[in-house]
Amino acid sequence: MKKVLMFMTFVLVLLGMASCSDDKDNAGEYYVKYKWHYTQAVYGGGSGVITRATVTYVDADGKKVKVEKVSSGWEVTVGPVKKGFEASLLVEEASGYVIHESTIEVSRNGEPFALKARGELNASYRIDY
Repeated sequence: MKKVLMFMTFVLVLLGMASCSDDKDNAGEYYVKYKWHYTQAVYGGGSGVITRATVTYVDADGKKVKVEKVSSGWEVTVGPVKKGFEASLLVEEASGYVIHESTIEVSRNGEPFALKARGELNASYRIDY
């Protein structure tokens, strides 16, 4: 009887371990954070500031979304998306004496966002991990 009880306990432990989810099972749940901002720069004794720009990004369904009259400090998070997702950010109609920065960050399975792409007026990244 003791052997049967030990065997059943062993089987239950194995079943419990098999039912636990592994991070690799959920490896396809990603979130993408798009960011754009600028800092004022001075060139030739003059300075200018952007009052607006048009931002185009790819949403979780793979469609391009255009947002007009965006000011500095803009960001949006989309997801969940799967491995292979093509993230893209494009900033247009931005003018003035400023320094631009566009970034794409990715989070997998609730982990902190990690910087994956950086550019001035555009950035792109294909999720491959």
